[in-house]
Amino acid sequence: MEITQALAANRIGGCGQYRFRRHYQTPGEAIVECTRDGNSWQAYLVFATTGKVMGPYAPDPTLR
Repeated sequence: MEITQALAANRIGGCGQYRFRRHYQTPGEAIVECTRDGNSWQAYLVFATTGKVMGPYAPDPTLR
């Protein structure tokens, strides 16, 4: 399952645009930041191998 599919399967809204960084040690795990308007961002942990999504969390400043 890819990031977009995992977000949709978990009914995560407001992700018209997203940016992400994959975990360097854990394949299939990524921190994903979503926005609807390009200004307000929310972060999620996405486990693409299982389709699990955790969050929302505060945005990660290292993804900018």
